[in-house]
Amino acid sequence: WIYAGELRQTQDAGAHWSVLPAVSGTALESIRMGSLTTGWTGGSYSSLLKTTNGGRSWLDQVDPLPDLVTVEAVDEHHGWILYRQSLHRTTDGGQHWDIVALAVDQATDVDFVDRDRGWLVSMSQVFSTVDGGLTWVPQTAPGQFYFDVDFVDAQHGWIMGKVGSYRQWLATDNGGLTWTELNRESSALSGSPMDFSDLEHGWAIDHTPWGDYVPFLKRTNDGGAHWQMAWGIGQHRGIDFVDGLEGWVVGEDGKILYTRDGGVTWSQAQHELHTAFRDVHAPAPGVAWLVGDNGLIVHYSAQEPSGCWATPTPLPVYTGSPPSSGAVDRQVAHCMDDAYVRVDTQTLLVDEAFVRTGARDGGQIPYQAGFLFRDIRIPQGA
Repeated sequence: WIYAGELRQTQDAGAHWSVLPAVSGTALESIRMGSLTTGWTGGSYSSLLKTTNGGRSWLDQVDPLPDLVTVEAVDEHHGWILYRQSLHRTTDGGQHWDIVALAVDQATDVDFVDRDRGWLVSMSQVFSTVDGGLTWVPQTAPGQFYFDVDFVDAQHGWIMGKVGSYRQWLATDNGGLTWTELNRESSALSGSPMDFSDLEHGWAIDHTPWGDYVPFLKRTNDGGAHWQMAWGIGQHRGIDFVDGLEGWVVGEDGKILYTRDGGVTWSQAQHELHTAFRDVHAPAPGVAWLVGDNGLIVHYSAQEPSGCWATPTPLPVYTGSPPSSGAVDRQVAHCMDDAYVRVDTQTLLVDEAFVRTGARDGGQIPYQAGFLFRDIRIPQGA
């Protein structure tokens, strides 16, 4: 599915898209799915949005705040929103959010491996928690500034930071009790994303030290000790790998890179509106979520969704006698449980002499106009 001024869906890995109703929004900067159906996305000056039905609908959960850093989730119930000076946490799927004040200069990233254990970095500090983020304990790490943290299990993690004009890589194999510097390398900018899929394979976005400091993609096959360029210069913004082979890179102008062989070869795509992507999350093989400017949300699935999609199954023709006034609801077709593309109700508005066909989702009509919604004029008294 794609949201960008209008909602679109695909059944053939993006070769063709069908138009669906619109969802509005400002720039979305981070997305995390706690499962294949439930997740959160948000951005600075954008409400936190949640879906529980695989992206068919998104509901506001938290009012916009100007300094959102990232969104994190480990399952359908436990999620976190990191702001510069605070952390919002939920243990009930977002029905309630606790606000934890952070005694930090400026929070820059947070990562959880389960509902209890997580790590947080700020511009000059490293913290860990074992109670889901209620309390944070400082950790000692060499370095000057810290920008990104990523753990693959409760013991093994990495921090990307900076010392002077050098990008610094730190690693731990004991949950952060001790941090070791792996290497330093000249880098023009800081704060670009990184992602490790296992103990050996990691990916990061760096910037050229000359000219306009253009981003490029690089990778490591030895746990961060050494890095090599994996893809040439491009406006990369977000990165996420499922494992050592399958991963996604997104960026400016709607650019998408996808690999299934660890970056040996890449498939390239570009969103037709050229809308910038800011983040990507791949919660499972063959599944990815991408978010960006103008409320853009893209869902990719290698598996064709179940259901009859845009080909509803018709039911027998209505043969009843309509009343002289009022309305009669009649189910005329059914297309599994996809509320956006099924035509499953026919409302005879006798006084106005037309039939309205549309979709119902839990008894509610989610949209008044759009894909597969139409008013059909019929003769008065027919």
